[in-house]
Amino acid sequence: AAQAVAIVAEGHSEEQFLALNTVDNNFPDSGLGNEPLNLRKLAALLRMADEVDDPYIRPKPGTDPSIRGRTPLVSVGTETIVWHWKHSDTAEPDEFVAHLTEKQKILVTSIDYLRESGAGNWYLVLDPQVAGTIPFMAARPVETFVGRESDLEELHTIIKDRRAGAITGVTGTGGIGKTELARMYAEKFRRDYPGGVFWASMKGSDWKAEAEKIFGELRPEADPMVFPDKDKAGDEVRKLLNRNGALLIIDNVNQGDEIIQPDCSVLVTTRNRDAFSIMPYGSIYSLKGFDEDEGLDLLKEILSPDRLERDQAGAARLIKILGGMPLAVEIAAKHLSDSPDTSFPDYIGLVSGKVDLLNIKDGPDKDVIATLTLSLDALADEENGEILLNLFDAISVCAETGFRSKTLGSAAGYKDMDRMVLGRLVGKLHHRSLLEFSEEFQRYTAHPLVHQMAEARLEADEEREKEFRQNHCQYFIEFANAHSHNPQELIKEKDGLWQAMIQTIQVGWQDEKFPLFLDYLSKPYWEQIRVEEYQTAFYYLVAVNLIIIHELGQSRELVELLTPLLQNQSRLNELSQAWILNMLGIIHDKLGDYRRAIQFYDQAIKIVHRIGDIKNEGNSLMNMATAHSKLGDYKRAVKIYEQAINIFHRIEDLHGEGVGLYNLGIEYRFLGNYQKALELYESALKIMRRLGDIRSEGHVLGN
Repeated sequence: AAQAVAIVAEGHSEEQFLALNTVDNNFPDSGLGNEPLNLRKLAALLRMADEVDDPYIRPKPGTDPSIRGRTPLVSVGTETIVWHWKHSDTAEPDEFVAHLTEKQKILVTSIDYLRESGAGNWYLVLDPQVAGTIPFMAARPVETFVGRESDLEELHTIIKDRRAGAITGVTGTGGIGKTELARMYAEKFRRDYPGGVFWASMKGSDWKAEAEKIFGELRPEADPMVFPDKDKAGDEVRKLLNRNGALLIIDNVNQGDEIIQPDCSVLVTTRNRDAFSIMPYGSIYSLKGFDEDEGLDLLKEILSPDRLERDQAGAARLIKILGGMPLAVEIAAKHLSDSPDTSFPDYIGLVSGKVDLLNIKDGPDKDVIATLTLSLDALADEENGEILLNLFDAISVCAETGFRSKTLGSAAGYKDMDRMVLGRLVGKLHHRSLLEFSEEFQRYTAHPLVHQMAEARLEADEEREKEFRQNHCQYFIEFANAHSHNPQELIKEKDGLWQAMIQTIQVGWQDEKFPLFLDYLSKPYWEQIRVEEYQTAFYYLVAVNLIIIHELGQSRELVELLTPLLQNQSRLNELSQAWILNMLGIIHDKLGDYRRAIQFYDQAIKIVHRIGDIKNEGNSLMNMATAHSKLGDYKRAVKIYEQAINIFHRIEDLHGEGVGLYNLGIEYRFLGNYQKALELYESALKIMRRLGDIRSEGHVLGN
């Protein structure tokens, strides 16, 4: 007992707290009970108790009243600690904000561990709320945002009238303004969400990357949270955002399995209505195009009032011709702004001509495609027109999540162009609404329809497409080399680096160039291994995507990277150990060593079962069942799949349950029981259709 007290006392002290993971979480307690004690959890709880109670401690008589002495109330509720600063003798919260921020930094390790160990999602807030202390991740809407007042109010009515955990959908065709509406909703109603507004974009991204951003928002100045797989990342976000008064916006959803359902308000945008199959019909809000007044308001934001007054009927006709599509109207307005001699009727004729000439079908995107084509034709006639079109086409080979002007220029073959000149040319694309720009991340992105057009244009010239991919690849090889001793810069550009690594295979450079990527990117990792910072080394592998290079055919190379971590796994937290063991199982499975894979899976399952990570236990069981199947032990595989399915059913993981039923059907097919296989396929098919997972639906129908 004395030893346990000493361990906890040391573990929660300020000097030792950063080393919380070294505190024993499996302490033998033969004197007080049969179960071992988690002293790490107790140390974390005590540390939080010390810090959150801080302002309630009174100063000694005769001393100057500090922030501790001026706080009349600290409320400790379910997972929430509130400092009531307004009741103190100060009118300004600045001092309290600084104090709270400092406490959040001190407590980040403790809060992380308490969440992982099932002790809740604890967070500190001020009452009344103070801007800057509550997470708000939505970017500002574009300056040209107009109208949509009725849409915003109707959307808010749907969300606020439903219980916590409500998922509300905004559907619409490409370019109708779903993302901007979501941003404006967050801006307008932010005070209705005291738990924070969180943003995840699935455009060229997944939950693995978006979870890192959300966790970073709630863990100021802490080491980044990293997740080896998107399913685990999405599940961790779901648990993290089980909080009152929070709003999660999931933008640009492609399939239903990208929608997570934490116990808070959730707003989802998608152009694929099938992705909403898991949602009640009444929660789906279909967004329509601008009416005439809203369209005219948008034109007024870009064009001079005189120009509209001269021909308001022509302007209204243009809006109608373009179907009220905000993106199409904006691109048209930017085009007209740069062409002062073009009248509205002239532009309408050009648009109609493009629709006929290109034989664009009467689909939802035809107006955006026509205005885009016209805008590109106009750029071609300008000074530097050829360069501008090459820069536009290069969008298609850059990472969808974002890129710098230097990246785009290099991909288009202009890596030696003067930086200021290149910046102005890329800025021209932004001015014409062909590119979007994020002030926060200092990155350009393109609307999905714009990206698709750039792809289609470049695919028409196979040699030029290969050249652009090679340029992009070479740029990032040089970038990785230049920053091989600066891991943070490599992590910032991880999406571009991953795209470039894929391109080494696409252009036939895998033998020549891929080893260079591996050499440059792994230098920070081997440096961490050298100084025995094994946990940091593992996090780096995940953060820069080296943890998944087996997906690019580099299985043996990944085994080499993971070997020192396996040899020193006692220096890692248990979740990291389980991930590494499971990953090694996957790799050996790929290499055909199924028995060795099963041994790794078995070790991983024991760890995740012990720490209560049920979802990963189900995933590891699925992997183990697959390995047994490959050994021909179908009956054993059936039993393990059934275990996994029961877990997924219990935790209401529909996608996991559907995949399990599908795999179980395959086993019964191998056993010759085709009727049972068909029944399982039918069950899986219902789930995949409900989730809007079209790819998995195709696999099931194939079988």
